[in-house]
Amino acid sequence: MAHEDHPQRALGAALAMQEELGRYAERLRAKGRIPVEARVGVNTGEVVVRSIQVGGHTEYTPVGHVTNLAARMQTAAPAVHKIYTAKKNDADRSSHHLRAPFHLPSAGSSG
Repeated sequence: MAHEDHPQRALGAALAMQEELGRYAERLRAKGRIPVEARVGVNTGEVVVRSIQVGGHTEYTPVGHVTNLAARMQTAAPAVHKIYTAKKNDADRSSHHLRAPFHLPSAGSSG
């Protein structure tokens, strides 16, 4: 299901995950344990979802350019920092709501 505010939802979810993980990492540090860190990659756009039959049930997996670029953004992001890409119009729409330390345009991409 498409939502008009999908860029804001995606970035908001990524930021919320990082914030909660940061709080959890602090609790682990306070107990003398190794903190958990994670990378989050966000890209917005239309995706294709394919179904896969696994062990008697159906799982759905997004595929295509948008998903692949998000995965590359996740790999490029330093742990506990944020890095994202978005189409120009999505970035303009969401820039007054959310900001990230880095903004990388999707170079070589048509959209």
